[in-house]
Amino acid sequence: MAADAGVAHIATADGRRLAYLQVGDPDGPLVIHNHGGPSSRLEVRLLEGSATRNGIRLIGVDRPGMGQSSPQKAQSYSGWADDLVAIADALGFREFGVTGWSEGGPWALAAAAYIDPDRLRHVSSIAPGSYGAFGDNSAAQYLSKIDALGGTLALIQRPDIGTAFGESVAECFAHGSDGLVRDAELLYRHWAFDVAKIERPVHLWQGLDDKLVPDPINKAVADAMPGAIWHPVEEAGHFIAVGAGDDIFAIAAEELRA
Repeated sequence: MAADAGVAHIATADGRRLAYLQVGDPDGPLVIHNHGGPSSRLEVRLLEGSATRNGIRLIGVDRPGMGQSSPQKAQSYSGWADDLVAIADALGFREFGVTGWSEGGPWALAAAAYIDPDRLRHVSSIAPGSYGAFGDNSAAQYLSKIDALGGTLALIQRPDIGTAFGESVAECFAHGSDGLVRDAELLYRHWAFDVAKIERPVHLWQGLDDKLVPDPINKAVADAMPGAIWHPVEEAGHFIAVGAGDDIFAIAAEELRA
């Protein structure tokens, strides 16, 4: 591990650097957070209070080519799962959990598909952008109805959250847009893993008033996934990760301490 200019890094076996930010309880069990898009490791600032109250050591990591992480020519779901294990190893944890919000949600599901459950003890996928779960752009019928700008209006009304979110989004483009483009291409194409084969417990959190990722998209994933634990939240939108953070991390803490 290394740190410079306030940014901590973990080196991968192939020579890349993964930038991360730690919040929450430094002595708690480890949860690695998969940020949305466009976003970055700074997203965990929005979740810091919930992580701290539940005694979780929460690590936000920039995916390849975003924020301060090195680009990766051949990015894949299985490769990112390997990176998550490498992060846990570098931080000295055999057992850990993952969360993923919005476009980070599918990366959490990939972790459930590829990482040994004896090591990965908790998975929460929060309002995941499950756009390619069942084929190329398989959620198109719902996405065509989305007003993405409208989905941010409630956030803008809270300056404390708005500022932190804006900084996280800006950091995503620290080295241009290529990392985000590569990330999105994987989300919209037919996923390389099959959610129907994920039998380990996976918590799927969904706001029933979400206009960015409408609930039928992820209810279909939950219905197809044998290990899914469906958490629908009434009157919650896309920022359910913030609004339901205490509930999300309470379950993570319980499973990681079991």
